Amino acid sequence: MIISSATTKFKPYETNRNTNIEIASNKINGVILKPGETFSFNKIVGERTEKNGFKEATSIDNKKLVKSIGGGICQVSTTLNMAVKKAGLDIIEVHIHSIPVHYAKREDEASVSWGEKDYIFKNNKTYPIKINSKINKTNSSITVSLEKV
Repeated sequence: MIISSATTKFKPYETNRNTNIEIASNKINGVILKPGETFSFNKIVGERTEKNGFKEATSIDNKKLVKSIGGGICQVSTTLNMAVKKAGLDIIEVHIHSIPVHYAKREDEASVSWGEKDYIFKNNKTYPIKINSKINKTNSSITVSLEKV
């Protein structure tokens, strides 16, 4: 049973960014959190390196748009954050970007960077929760849903 869901849109022509979104989406897809367990985006997605398949794309660093390996994955953490908030789970660590993003409201943002900023939440429910993360290339969107299992 789906307990919450969120969708954000991305630009289809930003191929490197979209590759990064797809990699991060695939890494969180299927993760199951037992009651009381915490989820760390950085722990699950891992370090953003070329060896791990990530590509150089636009990201935000100190109020500037820059190119970095893994640029764009904050869209995955932000979409996940939107679903987590709707489900009423306990958010332990969350950060906004230094400038607004085009795909979400400020209060929904979940900026991440390896070794600096993580997105962490806890399953405060009495049942396990499964993260479903899917890319829809037809309408250039990512949907993250949380499912009671």
